[in-house]
Amino acid sequence: MTKTTPSRWSRSLGLALGLLASALLLAAAFLPGSRGIPVWFALVPALLCARRLTLGRLLWLSWLAGYLHCLAAYYWVTIVSGVGGLLLPIYLGAYWPLFFVAVEFLARRSGVPRLLSAIILWPVLEWIRGTALPGLPWFFLGHSLYSWPALIQSADLGGVLVLSVVVMGVNA
Repeated sequence: MTKTTPSRWSRSLGLALGLLASALLLAAAFLPGSRGIPVWFALVPALLCARRLTLGRLLWLSWLAGYLHCLAAYYWVTIVSGVGGLLLPIYLGAYWPLFFVAVEFLARRSGVPRLLSAIILWPVLEWIRGTALPGLPWFFLGHSLYSWPALIQSADLGGVLVLSVVVMGVNA
């Protein structure tokens, strides 16, 4: 009996699907009625898949996942501006590779624990996305917890980014 191993293409496709699953789960966390539950595990598939990809492939696949996530989350922009609804996710999707490649680079080259870099980098990138051009402080991880009044009280300590740290800590 011969042992078959998955081809490089099928392995990459499986890892890409893991990133896509995270994009869709994260978008689902903001749907009415979801109560933010998917946010607690939405990024787990992407974080696990990122460990098995080269940094070059991770760059492109995480951008694609980020683009698709933003396309789903900001779907309403296409109603206002069809072109804008397709172009805005190109910019916003760039935050995903910044995060995933940086986490993996720090873990692989410098030995920084992924949990530590994840809970620092994601909220920092959310802050940059919310204040830098064009300044879109929407769809932060912490925003998905709007229906958890007892938990969102911790936002008094440092805003929504404190909640994003907690959520990322659970995911990572």
